[in-house]
Amino acid sequence: LGGLVFYAIFDFRLTVSMLATGRLPPAAGFVSILVLTALLYGVALLVVLPDGLLRSAPWPGRRYARAALPEAIAEAQVTALRQLMRDDEPWRSEDLDLATLAAMIDLNPHQLSQLLSQHLATSFADFVNGYRVDAAKQLLRETAGTMTMLEIGLEAGFGSSATFYRAFRRRTGATPREYLATIDSDKVVPIARGKRG
Repeated sequence: LGGLVFYAIFDFRLTVSMLATGRLPPAAGFVSILVLTALLYGVALLVVLPDGLLRSAPWPGRRYARAALPEAIAEAQVTALRQLMRDDEPWRSEDLDLATLAAMIDLNPHQLSQLLSQHLATSFADFVNGYRVDAAKQLLRETAGTMTMLEIGLEAGFGSSATFYRAFRRRTGATPREYLATIDSDKVVPIARGKRG
């Protein structure tokens, strides 16, 4: 951009000089000055103005730069979010979405997404499914096979057995049935991640 501005100023001076000596027709000089003025104005719009287009562009790594939550507020919101998830258990609703959860802690969806990404290093789906999988593991321990896998998944907030199995395996490295097989008198034997039992 610096080179472009330098060239525009140089060309502008050259055009004015040629017009003054008569080596450039007035109409061509007028068009040249008009184009150069528009070019300089465009550069100002992109860079110089406080809210210039380049400053507000979504550059890599700057997704949340302009709307970053102050650290103290973010910590308080993370605490409030965890308390809400623990006390009110909104994750039990299969219809829970980002906007609904955000409204519960007085944030907009973008702020909640930012909070999860920057301060908890997770996505909305993984965050919610973590609570659901933990609840399913507890149900597997408590019911010891008296509930069907579908009933356990639905009770934990999953909308179908497929989403339940997928999330459970992703989080634990085992299917719910494999996990159930490791339960012995309320003791859970660790399962090697990624192995089938």
